[in-house]
Amino acid sequence: MYLNCHTYYSLRYGTLSPEQLVARAREWGVDTLALTDINNTSCTFEFISRCRAAGIRPVVGLEFRQDDRLRYIGLAQNREGFRQLNELLTRCSLDGRPLPEVAPGLPDAFVIYPEAVKPLARFRPNEFLGIRPEHVNRLYRNELLAHRDRLVAWCPVTFIDEDGYRLHRLLRAIDRNTTLSKLRGLPPEEQGAKSHERLLPPRDAEAYYERYPWLVEKNPRLRGASTTGLDASLRPNP
Repeated sequence: MYLNCHTYYSLRYGTLSPEQLVARAREWGVDTLALTDINNTSCTFEFISRCRAAGIRPVVGLEFRQDDRLRYIGLAQNREGFRQLNELLTRCSLDGRPLPEVAPGLPDAFVIYPEAVKPLARFRPNEFLGIRPEHVNRLYRNELLAHRDRLVAWCPVTFIDEDGYRLHRLLRAIDRNTTLSKLRGLPPEEQGAKSHERLLPPRDAEAYYERYPWLVEKNPRLRGASTTGLDASLRPNP
């Protein structure tokens, strides 16, 4: 479920230090945690180190956004997958072109979409549609259920408490050069994260999906993502 976590390396969006994120995850008994900062992988080495010290299995990736709009989330399955994710972001940045709305072939990474940008029957084996807690009820008799293998529980994490949410709102207002009162009038993607996008104990997060437990059970498959070989290659030079 924790496939989409942000730190303050998600500039003018995230509120958590890597230490805070990992410490709360350890407190809640989370065993696997994925770091997906927005268009940024600068925190990767510190995140892996802190997770390993806390006995948490780290997964790393990227949240790809274009002009505040979430395109997709990429999770590296291995070292090559991490390279593929970074190459996509780097090429688009250097060429001055927007990120593609549909992810290109990323064979060594998992891709999670926030919406069905193409028919689920055309999703690659490594592509999934994320189902947020507030959208679970929409699955009732929904045609998406014909493609259960393409659906996965998706609980974004941007803060851990109400103070963090308020800080996030301030960061979004600064980013949009507006006031808090006017922030609510902006398009949803510019306003920022919803108030419930916080790290919850696993039992509480799983309760959202109690009618469709297989959405949560799908997460172990995505846990095939690995940071093996990343530690040494990301270690800063002395």
